[in-house]
Amino acid sequence: MRLLIAMLLSAGLLGCATTSSNTPAYSAPDWWLNPPLDSQDALYGSGEGFSLEQARQAALNNIAGKLSTQISSSLSRHSQQVNARSSDTVDRQVRSYVAQINLSNFERLKTEQLDKRVFVLIKVDRLALIRRWQEELRQQRMQVEQVLADSRSRSRFTWWLKANSLIGLAKKADDTSLLLLALTPDKSETADLQEKLHRAIQDGSQKISTRIRGDRPSLTDSIKVQVTNEGLSYDDCRRSCDLELRYRTDIRYLNVFDETVAKLQFHGQVFDTKGELSEVRWEISGASISGPEGAKRSVIALAKNKIEEEGIWSAFAVTVP
Repeated sequence: MRLLIAMLLSAGLLGCATTSSNTPAYSAPDWWLNPPLDSQDALYGSGEGFSLEQARQAALNNIAGKLSTQISSSLSRHSQQVNARSSDTVDRQVRSYVAQINLSNFERLKTEQLDKRVFVLIKVDRLALIRRWQEELRQQRMQVEQVLADSRSRSRFTWWLKANSLIGLAKKADDTSLLLLALTPDKSETADLQEKLHRAIQDGSQKISTRIRGDRPSLTDSIKVQVTNEGLSYDDCRRSCDLELRYRTDIRYLNVFDETVAKLQFHGQVFDTKGELSEVRWEISGASISGPEGAKRSVIALAKNKIEEEGIWSAFAVTVP
């Protein structure tokens, strides 16, 4: 952790004297050597470089480095109080959260050029930053919590699909919560929305009964694997299923010089308990010099690869509701 914070701070202060250095290696303004202390209303950062832009970015990095230290401290306390996460987990999270810091609406208080180097002092409105992150968090939480509370108005599968699409947003909300912890350590901010969503998705996936119907056994087996990899269980339910994937294929052959070309036309449909979700048609070609059987094996293998590379839902044109 100390190494991480040192690296973060070095990004903003590379080649710069700090407030603890009484004898800088080159001339520097007094206000740069002794910047104002952070307060409840403002954060201050000093930086220098060979251009104004370099110095400005160094000053912002200086503030981001100080926030990373506060995030680390807040996250360590949060981990001990909630679920005793390991220090390695804390380190990984700090790296992630600091990468999300976007400091804007800053004010450049002082600028001076000495010996071809530019020195700047910037101020970030702490309260404005808190308000911005609080509003971002409110919007993020609202979307995720609405889906968590909305499982009954959708089919099991469409709810599961929508919930999966929000995993990234839930993580962003947790990141924002911990950024706020750095600025408002006296307030209680929970950062467990992603964990709640994961649990709900896992519980939901275990309840989804799935059936696959198709005319190519090897292609069906490949689709089963893709469905399983998505976290759903394939049980070939005999009665009403939560999810059913149907497909049929047609292969036509033509000779091109010394090769046999097989063209496979794929027609797929997806149904849930409320009806048809999607329908798709696509075509793929494969060739072989060993005749129709070789060309058929080639084109079926290519169809499998297409489904694996695009993903099962994309291959069946299923979109998030």
